[in-house]
Amino acid sequence: FKYLTADKLVFFENCLVLLTPPIYLNDPWDFRPKGRIPSEEEILKAWRENEDDIVRSSVIALPADYAQREQRERFDRIRAGVTSEEFVGGEGEHYQKEIGGFFGIVSLTELPLSRLMWAHYADSHKGFVAEFAAGEETTGYGFTIRMCAVGPVVAAKVKYRPDFQQISKNADNVHEVCWSKHPDWEEEKEWRIICPLQQSIARQVSRAGGSELLKRYFLPFEPRWLRSVIFGMRMEAGVKQRLWDMLGREEFKHVQKGTTAIHPETGELVPKPLESHGSVSGLRL
Repeated sequence: FKYLTADKLVFFENCLVLLTPPIYLNDPWDFRPKGRIPSEEEILKAWRENEDDIVRSSVIALPADYAQREQRERFDRIRAGVTSEEFVGGEGEHYQKEIGGFFGIVSLTELPLSRLMWAHYADSHKGFVAEFAAGEETTGYGFTIRMCAVGPVVAAKVKYRPDFQQISKNADNVHEVCWSKHPDWEEEKEWRIICPLQQSIARQVSRAGGSELLKRYFLPFEPRWLRSVIFGMRMEAGVKQRLWDMLGREEFKHVQKGTTAIHPETGELVPKPLESHGSVSGLRL
């Protein structure tokens, strides 16, 4: 299930779901693994690469003993820099910003009737919730979900763990970094789809309240994978009509439509059928 605010309907109507770079997720700890002090081998490699750059750019031949002394000083400076508290502390933030230029995330949940999520992610019940189904193929990460025109994208269930993840120089810990959250978020039962931006659909979108155009990335979905849509109980009439019209198109005739209500005895959020009486304005909600 995907919670959506009313302003996302303009994309949803075109079978697009917004991809969010990690830096813009609502929890600033997401995709921000703990930094670590590089090994001596890694420091030596960085130093050698730096020395190669100096050699290629140097046009002055220095005495051997002087050059060696400078090399040692440069090595000591590199080691001091990458082992400093400031460097290690900022490594996670750097990683978070860097990967945000390569892929985006679609967050989903197993819970379509979460009061907290309706309040936060669906703008106090003014938005809607979309249910998707997809073919599954087991992979090393969890499973591959085939629900978009760009081909398979990697999806997995989030694991909730209190510790940060160590940054690795290879892909050994990619699942821990990309699909981990603090236990405080466990109630959301989140699943994440990770999609490379180069495989996504890019659009120029106006910034809210202004004329500036911003580049945004989207994950397309096929109409046949949309199973149901739950209309928010506080959805504005115009938004409700647009969503109803969209689901009236031939390719969405199979999609079930519903809404929510407050149970009169328990006060819990419960599902309720959405019945048509000619137009949305005549719906009995």
